[in-house]
Amino acid sequence: MTTVKGVVQLAAKLLGVQDAVDSYLKGSVTDSVKRIVEGLVCCFNTVENEVAVDYVPILCEEQVESVDGFVEYAALSRPVAYVVSICGEDGKEVDAKCLAANISVAAGTYTVRYAVVPSEKGFEDDSEYGVGVFERLLAYGVAAEYCLHKGMYEEAAVWEKKYRMAIEAAAKQEQKSVDRAEKARSEALETVKEAERLAKEQAEEEERLEAERLAKEKAEEEARLAEAETAKRLADYKTIKARDWI
Repeated sequence: MTTVKGVVQLAAKLLGVQDAVDSYLKGSVTDSVKRIVEGLVCCFNTVENEVAVDYVPILCEEQVESVDGFVEYAALSRPVAYVVSICGEDGKEVDAKCLAANISVAAGTYTVRYAVVPSEKGFEDDSEYGVGVFERLLAYGVAAEYCLHKGMYEEAAVWEKKYRMAIEAAAKQEQKSVDRAEKARSEALETVKEAERLAKEQAEEEERLEAERLAKEKAEEEARLAEAETAKRLADYKTIKARDWI
């Protein structure tokens, strides 16, 4: 897991202020050290929010109930940046309208997939992102933001360029992951549909075989009754003939 501490340490190394962060970690916190570390953490929150909302979304999925035709954003467990999809219980997307404070959708149970707004974090907290490219990506962004705040515009431009390149690479990688997940989801839905179709065909086949069995039993019963009736008539006829001979 990428941590705020790890990103801040890397950004501090890039900026040449690693000694301040080292002093902070050792408990030697002067006003200067505190300003540097708090400034870097503040930049971290700005950058993580930008990445999450504009480039590489942090997605969350929740099952919710539409009450009176609305799903309130406040009913979701995380702050909503934007809604990605709303699916019914069958897994298919439904018609819905995202409003300022809620989602307008017919009454029912839905799965809402949405991008979250990251919570503000402190030095000891974890980032919303996992390991991999994100620690360096965020560190580049923090370095650019920090330089900008300090009026170091040339240095800010250098780190901004690296930050944007890292974002582009991460966004492409994330899109590939999303595409794979969407493909797997579509295949899963197709598998469910195929299973339902086969189950329906099997049920229809079992119903047909049961109908044939019942028809056969009925025909056999009718044949048995007809045979019994014929045998009775033959017996009656023989009885009558026997009387005639007496």
